[in-house]
Amino acid sequence: MKIFSTYPFRKIGGVEISEKLSKIAEENLRKEKITNYEIYNENATVFDRYADYNYIYMFNPFPSVVMKAVITNLIRMNVTDKKITIIYHHPICHEDVMGGGYFKLCSKYKGKSTDYYVYCNRAI
Repeated sequence: MKIFSTYPFRKIGGVEISEKLSKIAEENLRKEKITNYEIYNENATVFDRYADYNYIYMFNPFPSVVMKAVITNLIRMNVTDKKITIIYHHPICHEDVMGGGYFKLCSKYKGKSTDYYVYCNRAI
C-alpha cells in the first residue's frame, strides 16, 4: 500500500482478515502520513468492494482453495465493464487465477527472488 500511495490513485485499499494485522497496517500508514487509503478487516473471499478498484496487488496471499474463492468472488462482482489488473508477486496459484477463464496473463516480470505476473480481465 505504501508503494501504491506514491502513484496518483484516488484511493488505495487493503483487505486483511486478521484484526491485529489490520491495526498494524493502519498504524504504519499513519506513521508514513499516507491518507488516501482504507483498510478492510474482512475475508477476501466475500469482500464486496472489489469493483471500487482497478488494480489488485497480491503477494502470495492465499493457499489454492482460498485463491479460487477470491477469483470466483471477483468474477461474481460482475466488473466486466471496466479493466481490472491483478499484479501477483510470487504467483504460486497462477492456475487458479487463470482457471476461471475471466483473467488472462498479460505479462511476466522477473523479481530479485520471485516473479511478478500481471493479469488483465478478458473483457478489455
